[in-house]
Amino acid sequence: MVCMTTFSYAGGFGIGPDMPENINTVNTFEGVNLTWGKSPESDGYKVYRRLPEQRHSVEIAEIEGADKNFFTDKTAESGKKYEYSVRAYKDIFLSRLSERKELVRLSQPTIEKVTLGDGCIELNWKKSAGAEGYYVYKKTAQGIEFLGNVKGDNNCFYEDKDVSERKSYTYTVTAYSGESRSSHEYKTSPIFVGTPKITSVENTGKSITVKWQKPKFADSFVIYRKGNNDTQWVKLKVLSSEADNFIDSDVKSGEIYTYTVRAISQKNYSGYNKSGVSLQCLNIPENFSAGNYNDGISLSWDAVEGAESYNVYRTYDKTTEIIGQTASVAYSDMNVEEGKTYTYSIKAVGFKSDMLSDSTENISCCVLKKPLNIAAVNMFDGIQLYWEKSNSATGYIIYRKNFGEMEWTKIRTVNSRNTNYIIDHDVQKDRMYMYTVQCVKNGVLGSFDVNGVSIRHIPSLGIKATLCPQGIKLQWSEIRNSSGYELFRKTDGDADWVKIGSIDASQTACIDGNPIYGKKNNYVVRVLFSDGGFADSTVSSAFGIDPNKPMVALTYDDGPSTEVTNRILDKLAQYNARATFFVVGERVNKYSDCLKRAVSQHCEIGNHSYHHKDLSKSTAEEIKQEIISTNTAVENITGVYPVVARAPGGAVNDLARENAGMPFIFWSIDTLDWKYRNAESVTEKVKNEVKDGSIVLMHDLYNSTADASDILIPWLTENGYQLVTVSEMMAVKGIEMKDGETYISGY
Repeated sequence: MVCMTTFSYAGGFGIGPDMPENINTVNTFEGVNLTWGKSPESDGYKVYRRLPEQRHSVEIAEIEGADKNFFTDKTAESGKKYEYSVRAYKDIFLSRLSERKELVRLSQPTIEKVTLGDGCIELNWKKSAGAEGYYVYKKTAQGIEFLGNVKGDNNCFYEDKDVSERKSYTYTVTAYSGESRSSHEYKTSPIFVGTPKITSVENTGKSITVKWQKPKFADSFVIYRKGNNDTQWVKLKVLSSEADNFIDSDVKSGEIYTYTVRAISQKNYSGYNKSGVSLQCLNIPENFSAGNYNDGISLSWDAVEGAESYNVYRTYDKTTEIIGQTASVAYSDMNVEEGKTYTYSIKAVGFKSDMLSDSTENISCCVLKKPLNIAAVNMFDGIQLYWEKSNSATGYIIYRKNFGEMEWTKIRTVNSRNTNYIIDHDVQKDRMYMYTVQCVKNGVLGSFDVNGVSIRHIPSLGIKATLCPQGIKLQWSEIRNSSGYELFRKTDGDADWVKIGSIDASQTACIDGNPIYGKKNNYVVRVLFSDGGFADSTVSSAFGIDPNKPMVALTYDDGPSTEVTNRILDKLAQYNARATFFVVGERVNKYSDCLKRAVSQHCEIGNHSYHHKDLSKSTAEEIKQEIISTNTAVENITGVYPVVARAPGGAVNDLARENAGMPFIFWSIDTLDWKYRNAESVTEKVKNEVKDGSIVLMHDLYNSTADASDILIPWLTENGYQLVTVSEMMAVKGIEMKDGETYISGY
């Protein structure tokens, strides 16, 4: 047997066929298609193939017939590079081997799917193994348009986004490797329908609302949903062409839902967002409430299934802001101002911060802070409760509970902001009670002190503080079953009570021998009981006066009068000094503000008759009327009943002494300010004659007297004199004043 490949040709003898020329190779759907020029004198052809790594070509086919100048290599593997050549033969003689032709076998990337995508047309084709990539083309009215180069033989997908609604397009794809190209075919798309674009997915109550932007041409819409554990889309509903939203009420709070929408136009379905838009369903927090608590606004609501936290929103002065986020179902806003109204709302927050429920309805609340300085004191027939007035409230609610109980009981409603006390008569002796007070404004309940104030009810001790030569004497009523008493003192301006002593249960009086001189000393007596309980008395006060230092009582008759009296009070306040004003009864109502101010500065109000009448020339009934009418007028204005009197002109007789019912105060220095009306003469008179215990007579009707007071008050203070009231000086000096008697000094 002769190997035919060992013969090149027999041309030397003139008997071999001509060599085939114009070899051509091309990829087709079936394989590699070879063609060559015909060799008319031949009996046929032999086809050879080799891989680049092979030394010799291998015969792969024999073609009989000189006219059959083509062959399809169906065994070539896609992605491999081949060299093809051809020989003609006649009998046993072969032509020379033709030129070699290279080609990479590339299988046809057949388009398997042309579908409508999300705003595009999507192409999917069969892989051409070994290809470097693919060229994608589209037929247009102008011809074939190159769309793109998709690199890699495994990337068999392309999106054409340059499409218009209600049009279809024809595409083809060719694989390439170097200069080699695969065969191709054309595929036409469905008529393009624009994809609805979802613009929002929001929680709306106990539902989810999906909204989308409609394409130009749509006959209807289909909405789909996937639950958290679903792998396939579920059709929810077909909607009309007018629809641009869908409310999904078949949802559960806490679950995650994903939505997508397709349009239908002329029975053609659009593409859709394959990822969809997801949202965690969150119900609106229910039972949302707001109220005053602990001097802030306390908010509360029910838990929402699936919520990780809650956003708290506040609106004030037309501005809304997030003021907090909490994982609990309560929030306290402490950054508030008394009397202002704030509006609140709540949203539940899911496992992502941008997943929010719909908002609760707005709730507004006015800030009413708890009343300050609540104090309870025993009275003979009950317990009196005091508190500081609130400028924001329109009234108050008072609560009480027995000591040890958990719940407060409302016992009283006060419908005036200016009424800041009550008396609780419904109490039992020796029982411990607790009280608290809540502000109210137009139905809004304010904050209140949850601890309240405690007190054991005992009849009033009747504590009384009076001056004496040794200091300040305290007296109170005996309380049976007490185990002792504790004494507390606080001077005006101090914040805290200071314990100054303990008293045996058998005693009901003591002397504070070391009061704070020059200040008002306030006292409380605490009753102690063997079971550990206690009860505090009402407060009683007296000024601390040093009995070892000189003192003077400045007195002013015939007033009050607005300008002069206020000027004198200004100077007294500046030097922490006090005086006694002997007022005329018929002037009291007209100048009530002056009178109230004098009492507020702890000055003494004395009686100077009602009509400035000569008592020595009056009947017994007239004397009584003059004195009683003045005392009553003063008490009605100030709450203080005068205890000393001065007869107009100092005119008294036995009848006046017998019927006045008060001690008469005269003077040791008469300045005659009414006569000379000269400040210099008044000051010189006092400076020359003053001594410890002096009572100085002046009148608060003349500006010259006010001028003199401006000089005397600081001069006397700087020279070591304590400026006190008449009653204070007599008490410290140990002079007991009696009704009907006359007193001219404290020495």
